[in-house]
Amino acid sequence: MDEYNGEFHDDFSVQVCQRWESVFNRQETPRTRKIALRMAIVLGPQGGVMEPYMNLLKFGLGGHQGSGKQKFSWVHIADVAGISNIS
Repeated sequence: MDEYNGEFHDDFSVQVCQRWESVFNRQETPRTRKIALRMAIVLGPQGGVMEPYMNLLKFGLGGHQGSGKQKFSWVHIADVAGISNIS
């Protein structure tokens, strides 16, 4: 999926992304290349984002998560760390 093709919903995360990118793209950055990254949840051997999420769940702040069979996008921490090698 990208900004031209795919399934879109007018939910909170989509609105946040659209507003953030709108502000980002309006900023003038002479002599500086701008790249807007659209990233998924970052996971790694030490858990990545899952440890803070689990702490929220312990306090009843996780909300309804569905059946447990749903899929979610993620990216490995090593891939995030290697971004600087992209030309």
